[in-house]
Parts: sequence; structure tokens; C-alpha cells
Amino acid sequence: MELDRYSTITLEQVRVLAERLAKGELPVVDRLEPVADYEELSTFATENPTPVFSLDRAPIWRLESVAARLGEAFAIASHEPLSREDWEGLARIIVEHAEYLYTYHNSAQRHSRLEAGAALALAGCCCRSIPQSAAWRFAGFARIAEAAESTAPSYLVELVDAAFEAAVALNLPILDEAVKAYNGAFNRDLKWEKLERLGLTDTEFFEELDLDGEGLKGVKAELARGNVEGAAAEYEAFLRREVGSSELHRAWREHDGSEAPRSLECGFGSAISCFERARRLSAQTESCGSGVTVQGVSETSDTGIAALVYPDWRDSDQLLALAVRRSSWMLHTRFFPDGCHVHGSTRSQHEEFTHLWRFYRLGKLGGVQFAPEFKSQMERVLEAFIYLSQPDFTLPAVGDCDPSGIYAAEVCSRGVEIFDRGDLRYIASEGREGEPPTETSRSFPYAGYWVMRDCWRPEAQYLHFKAGGGRSQEEKLSFLLYAHGRRLIAAPGIVGPGKGVGMKESVYVPDPDARWMSTPSFDFAEGWSKGGYGDNDAMRGLVHKRSIFYVRGEYFILHDLVLGEGEHRIEQVFHLARGNDDGGAVERPEGGIVRTDDPNSGNLVIAPADADGLEVTLEGGGTSQCELVYAMDRSLPTPMNVLLFPLAPGAEVSPEIRLLEVAADADVLATGFSIAHGEFTDYVLISDDGFAEMCTSELEFRGEYAFLRVDREGRPLWCGTVHGEFLGWRGETVVDLPEARESYVERREKG
Repeated sequence: MELDRYSTITLEQVRVLAERLAKGELPVVDRLEPVADYEELSTFATENPTPVFSLDRAPIWRLESVAARLGEAFAIASHEPLSREDWEGLARIIVEHAEYLYTYHNSAQRHSRLEAGAALALAGCCCRSIPQSAAWRFAGFARIAEAAESTAPSYLVELVDAAFEAAVALNLPILDEAVKAYNGAFNRDLKWEKLERLGLTDTEFFEELDLDGEGLKGVKAELARGNVEGAAAEYEAFLRREVGSSELHRAWREHDGSEAPRSLECGFGSAISCFERARRLSAQTESCGSGVTVQGVSETSDTGIAALVYPDWRDSDQLLALAVRRSSWMLHTRFFPDGCHVHGSTRSQHEEFTHLWRFYRLGKLGGVQFAPEFKSQMERVLEAFIYLSQPDFTLPAVGDCDPSGIYAAEVCSRGVEIFDRGDLRYIASEGREGEPPTETSRSFPYAGYWVMRDCWRPEAQYLHFKAGGGRSQEEKLSFLLYAHGRRLIAAPGIVGPGKGVGMKESVYVPDPDARWMSTPSFDFAEGWSKGGYGDNDAMRGLVHKRSIFYVRGEYFILHDLVLGEGEHRIEQVFHLARGNDDGGAVERPEGGIVRTDDPNSGNLVIAPADADGLEVTLEGGGTSQCELVYAMDRSLPTPMNVLLFPLAPGAEVSPEIRLLEVAADADVLATGFSIAHGEFTDYVLISDDGFAEMCTSELEFRGEYAFLRVDREGRPLWCGTVHGEFLGWRGETVVDLPEARESYVERREKG
């Protein structure tokens, strides 16, 4: 780890610590017996450099592992004679491990947090030449107070004892809450008068200020006369004169829509309150378990902003470095490389990015040197907001998220301040300024999102498909459809009896089973759900594949495949979203076709290709909260194809979908159907067994997915293929490629 980049510790301070360690003046720790020698510890440190970010999933970088090595380093310092070079190496290992424990407190195990707190408190006692040691000691004892329990193993109790005994031997202050927890949990009777508290008196607060700093001479003079009340008045005048009029404070007061901490005010009492909170949050966030929460991100942002706004605090630089490192880690771990939140929740994405952005923006004003990768990742997250944005400039309600509007425009308006991009300005101004993004459709392979759209106008067609990744098997393969000014479908799925939820961790690699391709004429996305459905034994082992083929600007083809054995009742569920206030009915023509009928907005035709044995159920009345269910009893494997045809307001198009008889090898599951609409008829052939040869009475195809449009006279107008090689129509060759291509489009002039 680069100490000078991610902490306020200098190499000169490390050298001074090495000299102190070499003198052997470490109280108490001489009774800690080393398991390894310096050479082994040094070899480990060389092969495993201390990471900048917390790697709690890697065994060697869990809190208890780092704490054990820190204790081992002190034991080595007490028992092994070293060369000057080795002392400096040992000092660096101690400092880097202490800074790691100081920065991160994320573990679900109390024993781990207790061991880490004890090791950090011990480092704060034994490294007094390091200016940061006081903060280490405070944080370490605060974590002991939080995690102390009587069931701790003996080796851990020994480390906790060493931390307290070292503080007593060196006459150092101990947090009062830690003493209470120590005596209660470990049946001790420590009576110690040199206590420090989370809450500070006025005099104690002044001890935390850099009184030699510019503008604080009046405060220092009043304190020298013993006039604490006068010093408080002088300090409040300084705050109003210097801090309150600063560009940073003005920028904070004009904060960008997020809820700013109320304690950042230009008053003496508020300054004390703010310092107490920042110091407490540096020791442990409100949520100290293994997972980072929105609250934890907010607290890190608040700590950094407090250090920026109050540079007169003696430890402001250290608190700022802590906030920069923690926020960098949070940005790295909470957002995928494609800019989406790892939990798959657009609400979490919005809230956490807002907090990180608030600190980043003010940090830039305050001259903070963020790593280049921090800026680039912030820009990637902003890009995600751009391309996830629905035509009304809100984000789709995905994941653990209520359906109320989350405005991408609001977020992008912040990005314009730092990133001079026309597409950000376009979203921020809701299309009034800037330039539309260069792409329409976009893939987010790490999050497993695919967004299909035809344009950036308010009447655009937009579909958000959850094809991969994610934590919920029930949510996977769901999609949202927005077109012609309103949401048409929200979160449909395919389920069997028992709608259970399966959980899995988000990972930092794209889903290997998901596919995405985008062309000027069509988009195609495919995903798999292999986790089964619920706890029902009959449904265990079923596999679901879903693909969506988007004919740009026109309609979507939903293709579902359920793999398994035996006969099952399969349901396709579509949640028809709320229409305008005056509602509108849902029509049910023949053949399972369903059509919304809102006279004042866009509508949708839903038509199954195969209506044989199909049961259609509508629940919830009109378009408001209406659930459409297609149910069928089928022997597996079985495919199901559904046309989703958005209609502009007032449009009267009535597409007709008809199943085709497809010939293919016995081991190929092949499907075909035609879609007649207006002046055109479209033909679709699908193989669910990869590349295959298929034919109908009019079509020949070698490939996986074929789309062909013909006019009323039967003349081919354009075609698109997925993993296709040859397409023939009524004996005429339409496509003949030397080898199969992932995607291919060919257009012909009409007539």
C-alpha cells in the first residue's frame, strides 16, 4: 500500500517508529509469544502487500487475520533482535496493518471485531511516535466497548488484557465505555482515572483544535487566560468569519438535493457536536456488520465533509484521509464496473451514489486528490443513470425499490458540474439541452441488465430486462416495458406452484449464461434461471430460459423455454401497469389475445403464438394493478412465445400471430410463427438447441434465431439472424454466409 497516498503517515514517521521499536521499550507485549519470526512475516508481507480496500472475503485479510499478524509483529519486536533495515520493515508492517484495521470495521463476527479492536488499541499505545496513534487507540477501545463479550476465547482475552495494561503502563487515556465493557465482560476491576469520553467538554474540545493555525490566535489567548467562555466566543466568531464565508461551506449549504448533516453549522455547540460525531464514526459506523449499508455510506460522506468544512481540527487531515479511503472502497465494492449497484436496487443506487457524490464534489472544491480510478468509476455510475433512464427521465423500479419516481435527471444534473458531457446535460435538462446519448440500447453485463430502446424522445419504446446476475431467482428474467408515454408492464415472471425466492451473491463477472447483442434493426437478449422454483419437490430441477427479440421501434417477441421432466402446470404472469387516472379497460379478443384500452395514452397488445389449451386469467379489473396469467399444462421441455406489441395513443393496429409447422431433426426443439400487421408479415424461427437446420413450407434456415419481413406480395424486405448462416424464402436465397455470425442484418429496397 502507498502510505502517502492513502493515509497521512509519512516514511519519516515510520523510520522514527522503527528507532523506538529497536530500543525495546514496549510495555506488556513482551509476554506475547511469537509463533513466527521476522523473516516469515516479512516474506508474507512482500508476497501479500496490504490492500488499499478491505478484502474481508479473503481469509488473510479478514479482521481477525490482520489483528493476529499485528499482535505477532509486536511479539517479534519484543523477542527478536533485528537489523536497522529489518526494524524499518517491521515498523511499516505494523503501520500498514494498524491503518487497515482503523479504516475498516466490517465483520459479522463479534470475536473478529473484538480482536481487531484490541490489536488496534495496542498499536495506539505502542506507536506513540506516530501522530495517528491517538486515533488508533480511541478507535480500538471504542470497538472493544462495542464487541466485548464474556465468551471470548482465552487467546483473545490475553490480547484485550495487553491493550488495557499497555495504556495503564504508559498513562494513556482509555475510553470510559471500554473500561465498563472490560470490567463487565471479563470480570475485571480496572479503576482508571485518565478517561476519555465520546462526549467532550468545552475544554476538551479546544484540545482537539490546532490553536496555532491561522485565525485562532484569539482563541488561544483566551484559553491562556483561563477564559473558556471567552475562547468559545472567539471560536464562534472565527467560524462565522472564516468557515461560514468559505466556498466550501457555501457549496455545502447549497447542497445538491441530499440531506445534509444538521450539525454542520457555524456555531460553537454545533462544531463540538459535529466533531464528536465524526470521531465516533471514525471508530465505528452505525452498522458495523459485514455488509455496508446506505447508512454506512452516508456516515462516511458526513465524516469527510466535516473534515473539509472544519480544517482547524487537529485531526482533520486524518479524518479526511479515512473518508477518502473508505469512500473509494465503497465505490469499488458497492458498484459493478458497469456502473450498476451490486444489490440490483435502483433505490440503493440512487441513495448511495448521492452520498458519495456529495463528498466527491465538495472534496474537489477542497483540493482533495482522489485517485484517477475514483473519478472514472463515478463517471461510469453516472453513465448507468443515463442509460437506465426511462423516457420520463426516471429510473425503473428494480430490486428492493418502491415504485415512486427516482429521477435520473436529478442525479445527472450533479454530474454536469464536473463532467462536461452533452448526454449528461441532455438527461439533466430532460431533453431541453445538450445532445442525446450516442447509443439507444445498452447492456450492463455485470449487473445483468439489458436496456432496449428505439430513441430518446418522450414517446420512445423502452424495455428493461433482468437477464443475469442478481440475488433473487424470482426477480431474475423479469422485465419492465415502457412505451408511448407510460409504463405498460411491470415485473412479469414465469412461475410454477410455490413462488419461492432463492438467494445468491452478486459477483464481479458477467453472467456466463446471459447473451446480448444490439444492431441498428434489432436487439436480442437471453438469460437463464437455473435455481428452480420454491421448495416444491415437483418444481425442483426445472430450468427456465428467456429471450427477448426487439424489432426496433415496433414490438417485442418474448420466448420462454422451460426444461425438465414430466408434465407441469406452467404460468406466464404479466403485471399490467397503472394507466392514466381515467383508467381504461382490458379487452380479451379470441385466441388468448389481451389488449389494454386506455383512450388517452399508449396501449399494449399481448398475443400468445400457441393458444391451444391456454387458460387466460385477469385479476384486478382494469389497467390499474391488473395481473394477466397465461396458464397451461405441458410436458417438458416446452417453449412459449408471446408477442408484446405497444400501440401509440389512438392506434388501431391488430397484429395476428399464427403458429407455423417447423421440420427439424428429432433432437432439435424448434418453434416458428408468423406475425401479420399492417402491410407486412414477419416470420420467426427459433431453435432451443443451438445451431440447427429448420424449415417450413416457405422458409429454410440454418442457425438459431431468424426473423424475416415480407410485404403483401411476399417480397423479402429485411431479415435479422442470431447465430445464423443461411436463410431461404420460397426457394430464394436471402442470406448465405461463409460461416455463422453472432448477429446479422440485411435490408432490401422495397419493390
